[in-house]
Amino acid sequence: MTGVVTLSSAQCDFLNKQIDFKVKKLSAESCIKKLSEDHNFTINYASNVFDDQLYSINVKRQTIEALLLTISKKQGAEFICVGSKSLVFRKKELVEPFVWSGFVLDSSSKQPVVDALVVHNDRWVETDEDGFFRMEMSTLPAQITMHYPGFKSGWLELTSKTTEPQSYLLTPDNTLNPSVIEVYDSLLMVRKTGGVNINIAELSKIPSIAGSPGVLNSLRFLPSIQSTVEVNGGMVVQGGGKDQNLVLFDGMELYNPMHLFGLFSVFDENSLQSISFYKNSIPPQYSGRLSSVLDVKSKVGDFNKWNSKLNVNPVLLEGMFHGPINKGKTSFLLSGRRSFTDFFPLFYEQIQTQNELSRFKYYFYDVTGTLNHKFSEKSQAYLTGYLGGDKGYIRGKI
Repeated sequence: MTGVVTLSSAQCDFLNKQIDFKVKKLSAESCIKKLSEDHNFTINYASNVFDDQLYSINVKRQTIEALLLTISKKQGAEFICVGSKSLVFRKKELVEPFVWSGFVLDSSSKQPVVDALVVHNDRWVETDEDGFFRMEMSTLPAQITMHYPGFKSGWLELTSKTTEPQSYLLTPDNTLNPSVIEVYDSLLMVRKTGGVNINIAELSKIPSIAGSPGVLNSLRFLPSIQSTVEVNGGMVVQGGGKDQNLVLFDGMELYNPMHLFGLFSVFDENSLQSISFYKNSIPPQYSGRLSSVLDVKSKVGDFNKWNSKLNVNPVLLEGMFHGPINKGKTSFLLSGRRSFTDFFPLFYEQIQTQNELSRFKYYFYDVTGTLNHKFSEKSQAYLTGYLGGDKGYIRGKI
């Protein structure tokens, strides 16, 4: 049975505390009791959870959670948070392995949360561009946490086998949560050495031209990347040529992703869901380029309500609206922008030398549309369209 699950906020913050712990020849039960007394939390368990095996432990700067997981794993047990200062320990139930899957969504907009972490004990998976994940399970009940910067960490208990994917909702959180960053650093730093996921919300904080940050402009603040000075702009990554960079928009290859001599990219930030950039350790699904890969995914429209946005700055007019065509089933998004540069002759004053050019006018535009339909929780179809161009002309003096 499919459905939507709102995740509880992760509890027991004390588990993230780093401690030094040293004991010699104590049972698992005695080790956990000592931890609870030293760090002021309560524990509950049945008499058959722990055996009499003795342990010697000497660790430094390890979290309480990691230490408890190690002890519990050796005993074939697990623990769950109850309230903010209480843990319950119990024996794990072995079940025939099955694949648990689902979608991680933003609780406010129902947009997929891309690259969210789904964690069970010492195993984890990431969500794909549709917010989808799969994880093999062999024990029940299972304690699952879900993490992504900009959202409250979610927690749920999986108590029964399920083969149908469900949707799991994460709640947006504007505060910086150090525990989420710590999870990302510890799990992703090694595997994603060559990759960067750009936070769309953070783009507005990057120095920009006329208030429009631009996807490609943001990349130029990364090491080993520089912009070219040619008329059509572009990027040089680790000494490679512009033609050695692969730029994808919803899987479609773009050959010239720039406007106005490289000052603006063709991507309208209002319509973007995720941006992934790789300059080494490029995943095998990308091929054909030596220097880098930029993979940009567009948003889908809100399935529940209509939304709109309008932005005007000295150079650009930008707008977007999206919402449901068939509530809960079909959504639509349309975004567009146009430059004002053809209305300001002084904008071109710097390229007019000795009256050789009496008139030069130029503008660019981009229109992006997406149509998304859900056939079921397992399958959906989407259509993306893009129309853009650069219009300009030079007329000699009469």
